[in-house]
Amino acid sequence: MGIGDLILGISCIALSIFVFYYSRFFPKYTSGAQELPGPSFFPRLLAIFIIAFGIYFVIYGIYRVLKNRDERRSFNSLEFKDLRSLLSYVLVLSTGFIVYPVLNFFGTIVGFTVIGIFLMRIFKVKWITSIIYSFAMALIINWIFKGIFKLPLPDDKIFLLLRG
Repeated sequence: MGIGDLILGISCIALSIFVFYYSRFFPKYTSGAQELPGPSFFPRLLAIFIIAFGIYFVIYGIYRVLKNRDERRSFNSLEFKDLRSLLSYVLVLSTGFIVYPVLNFFGTIVGFTVIGIFLMRIFKVKWITSIIYSFAMALIINWIFKGIFKLPLPDDKIFLLLRG
């Protein structure tokens, strides 16, 4: 499955580049005169791991394509059974590109809840289950980063616009 590995690797690298670009805009965290790792630390750390996996999959995909170049592979060799599974694959990967704008617009709790519901509905999780789990996930993420680590999270702009 060399072509699939190649596509996965390129997608991982593109997502990591996007994370590095948008994490530049996260607020800096200073304590006194010392600058500490802020909210951009964890996304950048994950992006480093994702880019490493992406490079591995690109190299492995190229190796597999060159090894099997005698075989003519069609689009069906990507193992997408139908258009819905291909669309699900693209939507899950593209969710990484909308996380920061959604969190900036809706705020942390509402933004993570919306993204969680969206991803769970793609994988055909029931509505009530996806709402409960997504809301619980958003509360836990908010508690970990704001409560334990004391890191600032994006504020909601939609509610500021509604308040006037």
